[in-house]
Amino acid sequence: MTEEKTTAVLNLDELFGVARPIKVVFDRRTYEMVRPEALSPKGFVQWDKLVKRAMQLQVGADDEMTDEMTEELEAVISMAIYMACPELEKAGLSFPQKMSVLNFYAEEVKPEKKAELPQ
Repeated sequence: MTEEKTTAVLNLDELFGVARPIKVVFDRRTYEMVRPEALSPKGFVQWDKLVKRAMQLQVGADDEMTDEMTEELEAVISMAIYMACPELEKAGLSFPQKMSVLNFYAEEVKPEKKAELPQ
């Protein structure tokens, strides 16, 4: 009887999303976005704060969105896109396009998406 040896493999490409890049096409150009896991510790904390602040601004807008809140939300959304893909943020997206990008991005980096990675 021959014993099979099992080799444990840590595939960092899969873990950090290299196996599944997040791409956005705008104005006939393809932009590749960085996954949050690939950010530096400082970048990850900043990303988390941006996401939380954007949510606070949107929830706080239930009554009425002030000009200050609008400006801050636009800045937060722009910074989030810049962190994920600086070139895309500079490409001239409108606010609705930026929101679409972030919604798509959020869906792609959801924890259950990681479970779908190829083994």
